[in-house]
Amino acid sequence: MISMNQKIKNIQKTFIISIVSLTFVSVVSLGAVLFSTNAVSLRHTVSSTELHSLTKGYPEVEAYLATQKKAEPHFIRIANLVKSDQQRLLGRALLYTGVPILALSVLLAYILAKRLVSPVEESFYAQERFLQDASHEMRNPLAALYAVVQHAQSDARSVKAPVSIKKSLRTIVQQTEQLVKLNEDLLQLERSKTSRERAVSTDLSELLLDVIDSKIAQANQRGIKIKYAVSPRISLVMTDVDWICIAQNLIDNAIKYSNDSGVISIGLAQKKQNIILTVQDRGIGIPAEQIDHIGQRFFRSSNVGRTPGTGLGMAIVHQILESYNGVMSISSTPGKGSTFTVILESKK
Repeated sequence: MISMNQKIKNIQKTFIISIVSLTFVSVVSLGAVLFSTNAVSLRHTVSSTELHSLTKGYPEVEAYLATQKKAEPHFIRIANLVKSDQQRLLGRALLYTGVPILALSVLLAYILAKRLVSPVEESFYAQERFLQDASHEMRNPLAALYAVVQHAQSDARSVKAPVSIKKSLRTIVQQTEQLVKLNEDLLQLERSKTSRERAVSTDLSELLLDVIDSKIAQANQRGIKIKYAVSPRISLVMTDVDWICIAQNLIDNAIKYSNDSGVISIGLAQKKQNIILTVQDRGIGIPAEQIDHIGQRFFRSSNVGRTPGTGLGMAIVHQILESYNGVMSISSTPGKGSTFTVILESKK
């Protein structure tokens, strides 16, 4: 999945390449035409016959040449040297004019690209700032709302409220939980853009084992078994929050979309300079035509049914990986499961 920042950069790059390519083709074509039309008279070697033909309209010159038969080869050599100099001068002239034109086209293309994309970029950042501010503002009211509805649900149980009220309160609690989770994901999405500035060397192995331990109870509730093979002492300059977020989202999804009594396999290994995290499940899988959309904000595959989710987890993972120049690949077969592979480059 390509982020909006990357899309803006790609638009600028495409615009610059287009302008420069067009200018290059125009300069080369014009230069080729000028060189070919001017070089016609320069590409033939001067001979004795051609030398005398050039002097027919100049009797004095012709008479002089007649008295200088011994010097004629020198005149021919001088004429050919003059033609060679003219060819070199023509080539240099085209080079010295073409290169500045191309350089100027690059500069103008860059300026135009910045001006063209600037309104879109400003609008995008304004939207992001609004989203972040709104998420912060909603955090406390949502937390208060969640506490109130939980208290109301508890009261309803204690006074033996009608089934319809209990059902309604249960629905309200579930939807409030979903709102709280959505808001937290939005905040995490914004925080992940600047988290690398606080990065230090982090033991990924230990943190991953901690995350796995925290998920075992959740998996056991559905009879799901977690198998793992984590190589020790794998470290990377990364914030612990970012790594935990990646691991939690991938493992949560594996549990969420696995079949009951299924198996999840987790691996962490280092191969040369690549740190590789794999999370494999044997769940519902992802339709092939939708794999490329995984990581887009609020996108959820068509076969998730009523399984709760915000559609932001993979977007957060993608954004974190992008800030560390990491990549994630997905292989999946509907009905058989999915494998998520994260690759991070170690600077060791």
